[in-house]
Amino acid sequence: MAFLTVQLNVQRITAQKADVEYWMAVISEKRTRITNQISELQSGEAAVGMDNPIIVNLQAVDKQLELEQSKYEAVQQSLSSQLESYEKLLQNNIKREMRFEFG
Repeated sequence: MAFLTVQLNVQRITAQKADVEYWMAVISEKRTRITNQISELQSGEAAVGMDNPIIVNLQAVDKQLELEQSKYEAVQQSLSSQLESYEKLLQNNIKREMRFEFG
């Protein structure tokens, strides 16, 4: 029973981790687009300065995305630690079962 519970938790955490990694990739893509937009605004024929309201707004959005990305990174680290713990527990259960059957 404990073996099954551990396996289910490993699957749940793996799915959560994949979801977090997906959203981190989405945020990274958005931040890349914002950086490209700022670069285009500054280097075009009608180049604008850093104090332009459009650039200021883009930088504010990028800062919000950066904070959100940091939160996802913390969640990812937590899930990785949990996954590592469950995998060790699973390995220990397997070793104990093998000793019981063959020992």
